[in-house]
Amino acid sequence: MALPSTIDQDSQIRVPAKLRRRAGLKLGDEVVLKVSRGVIVIVPRSGEPNPFMESLRAMQEEARKHGLDKLTTKEINAEIAAHRAEKRRKVSRRAE
Repeated sequence: MALPSTIDQDSQIRVPAKLRRRAGLKLGDEVVLKVSRGVIVIVPRSGEPNPFMESLRAMQEEARKHGLDKLTTKEINAEIAAHRAEKRRKVSRRAE
């Protein structure tokens, strides 16, 4: 996605809300500006919370609470298959 912006007389650049949302940035977040091959890149300041990582940590904590953090891939796949089979049974019961 590319949206236009303008550098104002104070050398400030307005980042459109749509771009900020897609990048997971909120008003007041600190960022780092980098230049690479003539392109300016805006990245969250290191150490700042990353919304994706925060969500992942929350899911991991929830899995720990339910004892699901020690499952093997085979066990996880079996849980998923069981859930899907149960969902199919419910749908087929409704169709009858």
